[in-house]
Amino acid sequence: MTLEEKLQDIDNPKIENTIGLLPKGKQDTMEDFLQNFVIPRFPQKSVVQAWHRLLMEYTEDLVNLSCCVRFGNNGSDKISDEGESGYYKLRRGWLTQNTEDNFEYFFADNFFSAFIYKMALDGFVPADVHELRNIFQQHKFPYGFGFKIDNKVNEYKGVVIAIGKQPGFLDNYKLSHVFDAGESFLMDDGTVLGDAELSPQYYPIGHSDDFLKNSDKIRRMKISEEAKKVIVAKFLRFAHPLNYFLTPGKKLHTCKAKVHMKDIGEDPVMLYRVRQYLKNEYPSEYTEFLERIMWSDDYIGIQYERPGKASQKPSKAKPSATTPKSSDTTKRTPRGVNKEIVLDIMNSIVKSGKMTTVLLNDLKTSVYTKINFKLPTYPLLILETDFPSTGYERRKYYPEPIEIYGDKYFVCSQWIPERIAKLNEWYNSL
Repeated sequence: MTLEEKLQDIDNPKIENTIGLLPKGKQDTMEDFLQNFVIPRFPQKSVVQAWHRLLMEYTEDLVNLSCCVRFGNNGSDKISDEGESGYYKLRRGWLTQNTEDNFEYFFADNFFSAFIYKMALDGFVPADVHELRNIFQQHKFPYGFGFKIDNKVNEYKGVVIAIGKQPGFLDNYKLSHVFDAGESFLMDDGTVLGDAELSPQYYPIGHSDDFLKNSDKIRRMKISEEAKKVIVAKFLRFAHPLNYFLTPGKKLHTCKAKVHMKDIGEDPVMLYRVRQYLKNEYPSEYTEFLERIMWSDDYIGIQYERPGKASQKPSKAKPSATTPKSSDTTKRTPRGVNKEIVLDIMNSIVKSGKMTTVLLNDLKTSVYTKINFKLPTYPLLILETDFPSTGYERRKYYPEPIEIYGDKYFVCSQWIPERIAKLNEWYNSL
């Protein structure tokens, strides 16, 4: 069977004939769950190794490479920072080609990775790298789901339109990431960046006119060698079977102990256990994969020093030179100053149009806020309507919500001078 034929017949065999439908059961510990649920539902080891060799060979060629970049699409009527709304905010399938060679990338979502993982579960591997490259370069790989088609602009798409809902061929399983697809990219200079910082420089969303103004509706721009490296890292986190494991759907399982986001597939301790298993099971592939996706299990970037007289008494946090100020900040307590700084910065980002969908989604994750602001386990922003189901303590957030594009968000209140300094540094970098 060819790769193209397999893509067209992805539901055969059905998931019940490979790993079985989602069962009813219980496990007492994460280790029990790993051994009895997760590991038995991994693809065969030889299949994962074959996909690894294929993807490593495929991504070695940075001249003739077509790959996808995950992008959180939002086709709502809310106005984006580019002044667009509705269909024109979507990027599924929008194609960007390099002006210097045959390197290209297009935007995709989890529909794409579901196809890859189902093929691995079925024991299917493309014949060779040439077959894989042809499918991508001919734009025959499904890339997105769950949006309406506007026939007036449908034909401008750079890759094939996939019409339908989220893939049903994985039954009630959730495809959980082992390594975050949009965070913790270890750069050559030792900094760790996420989508909010990487996207504008390496895979910008741009304006719809960048695509639509061209007769073939394809955006063309210079893609640097550094950008290619980042895009390949994004692609492999999205496409490689080593970066996924199956868990019950988020609404189909509950845990008596607290787990992150009430989802075992998102809990850091669970992810650590899965990584350790993969590291032991695939020692050479794991190491090569981490290097190619710009991730390090060991890197923490820790800094420390013996405290001196100047550092024994932390100074009160003050607004940075570029932070909006209020005339009475000097009369407030340090906690009041912190609150004013945080809320002013958030409102300033919204008013300036810099609160993109990508950035907003980042600020709603504890991973991003921990890396950038040292907030321990708390997302900076939580949607007001979502708060009751998050499990976070209400007293850890300011009582007054702020409005962002028509929705109200509660802002984390857990700020100390060190975190305020990180927030100011981050804000100034925007």
